Amino acid sequence: MTRDEFREHLSGMYQTVVMGEVVFNQLLAHFDRPEQQRKLSTLLQLETETKARLRPRLVELEIPVAELEESQRLGREIAEHRKTMAWDEVMAAMRDGIAPYIERYREIEAAAPAEYRALAASMVVNEQSIHRFAERELAGDGTSSLDAVVVQLRHPLQTRGDALRALDPGWVWDRGASYSQAIETGGTVYVSGQIAVDADGTLVGPDDIRAQLRQTLANLAAVLAAGGYTMADVVKTAMFTTDIAGLLRHLDVRTEFFVEPFPANSVVEVRALATPGLLLELEGIARGRRGA
Repeated sequence: MTRDEFREHLSGMYQTVVMGEVVFNQLLAHFDRPEQQRKLSTLLQLETETKARLRPRLVELEIPVAELEESQRLGREIAEHRKTMAWDEVMAAMRDGIAPYIERYREIEAAAPAEYRALAASMVVNEQSIHRFAERELAGDGTSSLDAVVVQLRHPLQTRGDALRALDPGWVWDRGASYSQAIETGGTVYVSGQIAVDADGTLVGPDDIRAQLRQTLANLAAVLAAGGYTMADVVKTAMFTTDIAGLLRHLDVRTEFFVEPFPANSVVEVRALATPGLLLELEGIARGRRGA
């Protein structure tokens, strides 16, 4: 993807956020239950902060920051239609309406110029968090439905203080384990040692340290995404390996997942790891966007 092509995509993302802000603002005036208003206010805050976050990059890329009347009109039309629905129907429409944007933004992220890939990834997380909110509301989990949204806010309307929150990527193999894949507290995420297994726990890349490194980093990304974070939020990694010479030859794989400024890193050679066939394990620490 060329820089000009990315400019066009980013402009479209920005106008979509403008549209979303109008939708949530209109719905906020329609639903009068305090809990529904709190949730819609938080979604509105997400869209408002996302606009503010995108504007410096728009200016950098010489993209107009004006909010188009067409975007606002579409937002009003969507809101008017959803005002005829019950809460659960609005959630279902939100879930189904956002799904195509997630797929489209993933494609943009994959093809974006390297210097803008983290920005594109953040927009995937933005859409995923709203999608997850709608899914959890429909599942009856109204208590934690906003978690992935709140973690993105610099100025959250609700806070968790220093409460602990476990991040769960939804894997099968770690069910019943006496540890969490990651714990978030105070806007910082501490990620447990990630290894080269797929979602079912099958070892990926036996005797192939490059393949294992790639899968391990992909698993780190999956854990972070479960809390609304991206690899751009990682500030420190620690790598433990039984083959330090082999690992050092393949550290370029990290550039597939991280962009400058790269996170701090440590590499430690160990005699053995917990699972037979493993050549490396990786821990991570990430910072939240709140207060950053």
